[in-house]
Amino acid sequence: MEDSGQSVSLLLCTLSDERTSHKNSPQLKEISNLLAKSIREALNRGDIFTRYNMCQFLVILMGISKEECPELIGRIDAGFRRLVHSRRVRVAYRVASL
Repeated sequence: MEDSGQSVSLLLCTLSDERTSHKNSPQLKEISNLLAKSIREALNRGDIFTRYNMCQFLVILMGISKEECPELIGRIDAGFRRLVHSRRVRVAYRVASL
């Protein structure tokens, strides 16, 4: 944020599952909940996240620049892969500086 001089980044996490195109399937809901758990466990104090829709989460990262986000993304992805082993399930990550 400009006033405080602190870096703030916005991370969009988008889940996709090649096995189902129906966004309200019970399987997709379960996998989405596992992604939420992985995000929650990877965040630093002061970071916040919310479910944007069934397949997307928005994460506000306080004190983290866009260039520093790959480390956090790696933690999220590693946690998610421990819970979900299927390679048909993917998470795409997009980062923007605020």
